Amino acid sequence: MGNQRFRIDSRRSVLQIYSEILDFCRIPQSRFRIMQASYTSYNLTNGYLGKLEKLHLLEASEDERKYVIAEKGHEFLRKWSSMMELLSEGDPDFQNYEGKWEWRDRRAGRQSRKR
Repeated sequence: MGNQRFRIDSRRSVLQIYSEILDFCRIPQSRFRIMQASYTSYNLTNGYLGKLEKLHLLEASEDERKYVIAEKGHEFLRKWSSMMELLSEGDPDFQNYEGKWEWRDRRAGRQSRKR
């Protein structure tokens, strides 16, 4: 590990999951579709949706069957994208590959890719 550059492990951060859910909810989505798209369990999905609603990043329809991104959620995604771009400028090993952020291990030539 001494010569290895920083690499993300196979787990996503909460902020990464939030950004994926918000991006997916640009058009109204059901709880089940969000769960499938974010690859999270039912309980985790409910927790994330509750937190995103509490933060006013996501809005539920009146019958709570569909969720859609709120204006504050759009702002979050703009800032998240800017932060990722800033990080990629400061580290040549940090690249955006089809929207998935990854770090490269220069010595081994391997990649660790976030899904």
